[in-house]
Amino acid sequence: MSNNDGLAAGLKVVGVCVYGAGPKFLSMCGIAGAEVFNIENFKFGGDFGRNIPPRVVQGYSPFYLTHNLSVKSVGLDYSTPEGMRILHTCLKDADIFVTNIHPKIAAKLGLTWEQFKKADPELERLVCVSIAADHPESAESKKPGVAPTAEAKTGIMALQLDNNGLPQRSAVPFLDYSAAEKALAFAALAVNRCTRTGSGCQIAVSLTGTAISSLSYQATLALNNFHQIKHREHSEHQTIPSARMLDTRTGPILVMAVTEPHWKKLCEVIERKDLLHDDRFAGMEARLKNRTELSEILIAAFKKKTAPEWKQALEDHNIPCEIPKTIYDLLDSDHIESGNLVKVKGTPLGDEVIVPGCGVAVEGCELVYEPPHLLGEDTQEFLTEFAGFDEKTIARLYERKIISSPFLFDEDSYVKLNSAAALLSPLLREESYSECAIAPPQEDGHEDAPGNPQDILKQTS
Repeated sequence: MSNNDGLAAGLKVVGVCVYGAGPKFLSMCGIAGAEVFNIENFKFGGDFGRNIPPRVVQGYSPFYLTHNLSVKSVGLDYSTPEGMRILHTCLKDADIFVTNIHPKIAAKLGLTWEQFKKADPELERLVCVSIAADHPESAESKKPGVAPTAEAKTGIMALQLDNNGLPQRSAVPFLDYSAAEKALAFAALAVNRCTRTGSGCQIAVSLTGTAISSLSYQATLALNNFHQIKHREHSEHQTIPSARMLDTRTGPILVMAVTEPHWKKLCEVIERKDLLHDDRFAGMEARLKNRTELSEILIAAFKKKTAPEWKQALEDHNIPCEIPKTIYDLLDSDHIESGNLVKVKGTPLGDEVIVPGCGVAVEGCELVYEPPHLLGEDTQEFLTEFAGFDEKTIARLYERKIISSPFLFDEDSYVKLNSAAALLSPLLREESYSECAIAPPQEDGHEDAPGNPQDILKQTS
């Protein structure tokens, strides 16, 4: 699955990831050519994203496919000391470790950089990434949280109200994806630092922090009392009233007349050059102060023509605009040819499935969009390549139900659960969770377990 000519060729990434942000991080690495393995606890169904409906086939769903492109799967019960020692051994050959399970559970399992170093000093070179709802040291980190709760508590939902005035969550998982991209950017920088210093680090990315970062200039304006920030109808820009949705004779059109040159051209397009000499609209500050009057003028003007007519006129004057479309309209454009959409072949869901690409093109490097693997499909490859285990050792680990593989499979080694709710049930025994469905740590924990990874070889010989 790795691409020898890829942008990330030679990079080895291991994750304990579920659902959204974590798998997206792994997927971007894999698409760029890195060798990527996700460790799934097979005893509890692995990543519960596999079973999010609709069209779940053999632990494989469209949701899971979309988030896990170019990611291999390892079935390992890492909730046991024995499983954790195996993970430590395998991580010696990795460059990046990432997890998006709740920080509390991650700490209990021993999945932090400090704990890795304590278990094996060689793991100090590892770059460790944690993606969670909140920063692990904040008071909020003890509570359950996901991307929509981060939107709710940071004011993002208050900026987008429904027809009844109720706050709405974003229709797309932008926070999960934004957090994954932020984590990947800093992980790449940390790997670069490690090549100079020989030392890795712990990177903590929070969905709440990502949400606040996404508020951008609006947070600066609001928190310093520079301007009132609130929900605005018709998608109107907070401070530029000439950037908004406008209704035409045939439906809405988005007009983004943002700059001063845009404003002058807009006056020409709507045949209101007189506005250029109107003191109420002489400059961006004046237009902001008189936004109500300006809105009335624009609404009246755009009622005179159809949306396609306005689109042509605006584009002829280099004013950004667009007639809103639906997801289903994507196939009418050249998105597949440009790589914005990709066709993934050979999945349990069909011979060819259309999924979103990553929106990036790299000159001279091919991006690899391959279907994610079945749960545990790559366990033997992972243990052989990363830990040097022989077939006899791997077979014994399977017999002891420490690992799982589709090629060494029995009904008792895998709990077949058919719904996302059932897959979440193991976590109901925990006080809190975030985007995760993993086995709770055993009572004896990991801190007192033998720290030598080679003990596993003695136990299975």
